[in-house]
Amino acid sequence: MRLRHLQAVGCLTVCAVGAACSSHAPRGLEFRLLDTLILGESDTAYLGRLGPWPIVGHGGYYVQDELTDRVFHFSLNGTLDLSLGRHGRGPGEFDGVGPLILPLDSLLIVQSTGGARLTVFDVRTRKALVSRTYAGDLMGGTTVGDTLLLGIFDPGSRQAVARLPIAQLLSSAIQDSFVRASISRIAAEYEKYPNLATFGHVIPQRTDSGLLVGFGGTGYLVLERGTTTDTLLIPTIRRRGVSEAALKKFTPGRATMEELSRAISTVLGIWRRPNGGFIVWYQDPTAKFTKGDLIELTGRAFLTALSPDLTRACVDGEPPAPVGRPRLALNGDTLISLDQVVDTSNNPRAITVIRRYLVRDEDCDWRPVRRVHGSDRLHD
Repeated sequence: MRLRHLQAVGCLTVCAVGAACSSHAPRGLEFRLLDTLILGESDTAYLGRLGPWPIVGHGGYYVQDELTDRVFHFSLNGTLDLSLGRHGRGPGEFDGVGPLILPLDSLLIVQSTGGARLTVFDVRTRKALVSRTYAGDLMGGTTVGDTLLLGIFDPGSRQAVARLPIAQLLSSAIQDSFVRASISRIAAEYEKYPNLATFGHVIPQRTDSGLLVGFGGTGYLVLERGTTTDTLLIPTIRRRGVSEAALKKFTPGRATMEELSRAISTVLGIWRRPNGGFIVWYQDPTAKFTKGDLIELTGRAFLTALSPDLTRACVDGEPPAPVGRPRLALNGDTLISLDQVVDTSNNPRAITVIRRYLVRDEDCDWRPVRRVHGSDRLHD
């Protein structure tokens, strides 16, 4: 079988396995290909337009289809074994299946951006159990024990993360109440530079002693431990980063949407590693207007590893993902890259593949992370 990418394949980081390294550029993460999995689609269960990223859980991979508003689960060998949802606004339906999917025990929480709803499914019965609406834009989430932490961007709120016990989520007595952010102060830049809300999203991730939060369009991470808040300034090598000069472009009337998208980096994911460290997914976005004034947002991905104590960073490795719209996930120290390609061997057809890469940091050039105590916000 010969495969051709529907989109151009992204390059490995400068210092990836098998590639030449510049003697002057700091060495980043390495990505070693483990295998390629072809997902078992059919005429009735196919991926017409891939969602933003795959989700690892329940012994396989969840993948969203934005064209039909369905969620599919594929086993580790690529077999399709579950299909949930359809387009609509009724129980178990999605009006724009969202990026947030959280597998918990036998439950699956799926976001519908239209109507701003979270729907909880029982994957054993394939039934929708309950739906809850949320206030704001929701993109990132994680779990701490029996509690959900949901990153909610709402410019009118002072908080950025909703803390929601799973038992409360499932309670029929409060189904009509909104899920609102109640902890973690929202970044001040969104108020100072209103157009930055275009990239406004909140990515929370648990640490052993608190909460690590990334804000889209800012140049830092926030570490919260009880009443203590520290700002972590992650070094920038290859990605654009976020400068004060770039942020000033987000003052209304200063620049077009396309110009704004080329000014900064944004954070799309924070994952925990088995060694207690973290990997942060940064993206350099690019926006262009298509027919009907729709915005097509593409980007270039960079991955940065943080040490378990958050004092050092292996910065800006470029993962082997499709240029334009990388779709990434992390499972342990294995990077998952979702892609659509064309099988050109017989009858040309589009197929969906998952490539798995081992993430290695043994040869990294680790750089210090600057930490500012308190809630000050600084930029590179």
